[in-house]
Amino acid sequence: MPANQRWLRSNCRRAGLSVLVTHWTTLFLLVVAAGAASPASYTDPEVPASRLLLSFPELTLNSDAGERVTRISVTVACGRVVGVSRIPADWWLKMEGPISAVTTLTSFAGHGTAYLWHLDTWNRSIAIAKEEPSCFRVSAVVTTEIGGSDKATKHRFSQRQLTLADDS
Repeated sequence: MPANQRWLRSNCRRAGLSVLVTHWTTLFLLVVAAGAASPASYTDPEVPASRLLLSFPELTLNSDAGERVTRISVTVACGRVVGVSRIPADWWLKMEGPISAVTTLTSFAGHGTAYLWHLDTWNRSIAIAKEEPSCFRVSAVVTTEIGGSDKATKHRFSQRQLTLADDS
């Protein structure tokens, strides 16, 4: 044992502090270790400078026939989906990419009772960051089904039809 540790141990014993110093040292090391491992101490090195919130255009559904939204898919080129703030009950999310600078977020209802009558739930809930402005583009496909039928209709939206608003 090094001389400085022997000196500390002998002086602590004389003062009756051996157990106290050991406990405080252990507590200190646990707090430091917990702080280093805590998610609050993590900083994303690639935090986007600005985020865009996606909104869908008005989609008129045949509600008399029971037409509802069953799936959405958002494709981002030269950018990425950086967050989703709201997910409808019993919906699933799947994130693919980036593959060749293209990221796709797909969400679908787990069962028929979770199908949506409108897209309001999704408006401003998907955050997107541009990574390369020269080739950045966003598109979406919204799939609807009429109640009691297996026939699906795909509604395709280009970036011009979608709304991308600053997250401020």
